Amino acid sequence: MEYKIRADGPGHKGARLVRASAEVGAGPIGSTKGTLLVPSTTRVVNEGDIVMVELATVVDGYWSDLTYVSVAGEPNDRQREVYNKVLEAQQAAAQQMRAGSSFSDPDSAARKVLDEAGLGEYFVHITGHGIGLRYHEFIPFLMPGATGTLEAGMVSTVEPGVYIPDFGGIRIEDSVAVGADGPIFLSTPRKPW
Repeated sequence: MEYKIRADGPGHKGARLVRASAEVGAGPIGSTKGTLLVPSTTRVVNEGDIVMVELATVVDGYWSDLTYVSVAGEPNDRQREVYNKVLEAQQAAAQQMRAGSSFSDPDSAARKVLDEAGLGEYFVHITGHGIGLRYHEFIPFLMPGATGTLEAGMVSTVEPGVYIPDFGGIRIEDSVAVGADGPIFLSTPRKPW
């Protein structure tokens, strides 16, 4: 990934400066990705492992942030089921990314989907954070009880995730701008398998 970003970076479509970093979690360690500072290991990715890649790039001073999930080999029925529920939660949250919504509306929408699916206890972080000149901007934080109103042009990640012991973690993250009438996805939707 880094090679491709650097190869297409400076000068590509007018970009003057590009930086990137990636973090990869696979298998059972993926169930701890809802916490910070998960240690690296020498564990080999095995057939059937959920693989979660978080990629952050900076182009001309502006950050983007996304998380991609796949499975090494073919996903099983449970992996597909959990992925589809997290995707449904992300889409429900994203639909709240419209001018006039409160900072907590996207989080409430995501939690409702995951709670109804019996996955709420495994959603242990906020639904999103502002992004722009910093990797984590303070406004808006998409979380329970957050006060403030989304305004057109604000940009945030929308990243619900579940981290299930002995199963792994599934997080779907995109950078999304607040539009007057709804979300504007700044990253391209990806198919996991």
